[in-house]
Amino acid sequence: MRIPNFILLTLIALAAGIGAGIWAVRLPLARDLAGRFSGRGKLTALVNGTGFYAADADAELAYDSARGAQLPDRASVVHRLVAEENLRALSAEQRLVATEVQRQFDLLYFQFADQSRWTDALDKSGLSENTLRGKLRYALAARKFLEKRTAGDLRADEAASERYFAAHQDEFAQPQRIQASHLFVAAPGGWPDELIEEKRLLIQSLADRLTKGEDFSQLVAEASEDEATKSKGGDLGWFSFWRMPPDFFQPISKLRVGQTSPPFQTGLGFHIARVTNARPARQMSLAEARPQIQDRLLDEQRMTAVAALESRLGRQAVYFRP
Repeated sequence: MRIPNFILLTLIALAAGIGAGIWAVRLPLARDLAGRFSGRGKLTALVNGTGFYAADADAELAYDSARGAQLPDRASVVHRLVAEENLRALSAEQRLVATEVQRQFDLLYFQFADQSRWTDALDKSGLSENTLRGKLRYALAARKFLEKRTAGDLRADEAASERYFAAHQDEFAQPQRIQASHLFVAAPGGWPDELIEEKRLLIQSLADRLTKGEDFSQLVAEASEDEATKSKGGDLGWFSFWRMPPDFFQPISKLRVGQTSPPFQTGLGFHIARVTNARPARQMSLAEARPQIQDRLLDEQRMTAVAALESRLGRQAVYFRP
């Protein structure tokens, strides 16, 4: 069977990458042939010069399955890939401070006990640290773009706030609230027993120093491993049972104002806590609840606006029949 000239030209261009290939490989037919010859399967969509193939949809479906998500149909997966690519292009010019990306990277890194476990997790996910930073940069840029793009459409009027308050009284039954500070040493679950024992001995030595009269805030500044609070004397602000893990809240809820706890262990490590203030459970007024209600209403509107924008972005491509 004779191969048509333009297909032959495309195949030659794909192999040589020269001459007429500069324009030939941009044709949908050429992209489709490239996908088939490279094992990525049929071309399903073309957007911003990027082609999405059957193998890309298969990879997304496999990822959804691995994390237990409900599996969408293949067309929805391709639509999602297209939306993400369009969002990536639109958010590419968003300016980010380097520390923003590093902070997100550090939050991930510190969930692992040591460097070897971190490296193993990266290997299993098929990522390098540089690739991960790139993905985090994209996620932050995309979030900033979406916030700016939808901000002008958000409104939380007084009547809507009053209706929400009347219909959700149970949400504004404020539980007991506590303000406390803590001295923390990390020893998350999964660490070797000998390391956890070292941290147990360390927290006990710090408790002994407090018993002998050393200043709590100064000891926090010297020894606490909670970088977010050590410069503030370990202050955690106000919280209730729904904001803190039970293994942290329950020991603190038994303390009187001004009382310091003995060392106790949570899933993150060891703590010594001091209660600095407390408020009993009560029902909030509309005036008190208004900022929270308006935040909730704006979040709902933001989610709707983002979903509509993503739907529009998903349609901005050339699609091909499977």
